[in-house]
Amino acid sequence: MDDCAIAYRVIVLKPHTLVELKFYDAIKGPHCPFCLLMEKAQTRMLDHLLEDEVVMDPGFRDRFLNSSGLCSYHFDKLYNFVRNGGALGLGLELYLETLSGAILKQLNNQTESNLLARLRKRDMTLCKFLPAPASCYICNELVGQQERLLDTALNIVAEDKEIISRLGETICYTHLYLLLERGKRDRGEEKLLSSILSAFMTSLKDKRNFLHSKIKKYSYEFIDTALSTQERDAGSAISNALAGSSLLSILPSDVHRRVKNKRH
Repeated sequence: MDDCAIAYRVIVLKPHTLVELKFYDAIKGPHCPFCLLMEKAQTRMLDHLLEDEVVMDPGFRDRFLNSSGLCSYHFDKLYNFVRNGGALGLGLELYLETLSGAILKQLNNQTESNLLARLRKRDMTLCKFLPAPASCYICNELVGQQERLLDTALNIVAEDKEIISRLGETICYTHLYLLLERGKRDRGEEKLLSSILSAFMTSLKDKRNFLHSKIKKYSYEFIDTALSTQERDAGSAISNALAGSSLLSILPSDVHRRVKNKRH
């Protein structure tokens, strides 16, 4: 299915929500539409976090504190965003000042002698009296957005089965897994999910065949044989299909735990 066909379907099917429209737009490209949309969502969040009105909003700062701040990955992303001129560093430093102050306040609630006494007794309940490590505000928000995106995709392919082949060509394995896990309990979707899996397998086999052909051409007897575009790009195409976006490396354990079997 080419870009014109997808554009035609957008006009004819008239997506009902902004998420549906974004999904149709993302599936035009060669990469996983879920990875692409999640990366864009992350960029918007990083930018949003450092806006003056957000930094100074006491309600938002409370939500930020309740999540214990950010993970190391997203703190690093924010610092890079500031270093590259995306925003002033004052907003990030205000967050860090507020967060470190809140943690110190919680620690001060336990006297030093009490903590040391528990440590000397090797009291394993000590962690119950300490603030939990960061769960990351951005990761939590991304997980929620990903759940809605998976549900939206399932609704779209249920109404527009001709888009399944395109989805199979572009989806990465992690999001394929999450999509199958998200919808597997709905018996009416079993055939649909099987079709998506079959489309992914067909696409991956084609990419592997191109890679195999490219590897064969490393032989001296093919030294003057030019590579096709598909052969040249086969390695990156397979890595995208298997690994998806770099953002997935920080999300899987949380996503797999929270996304599966929660669809209503």
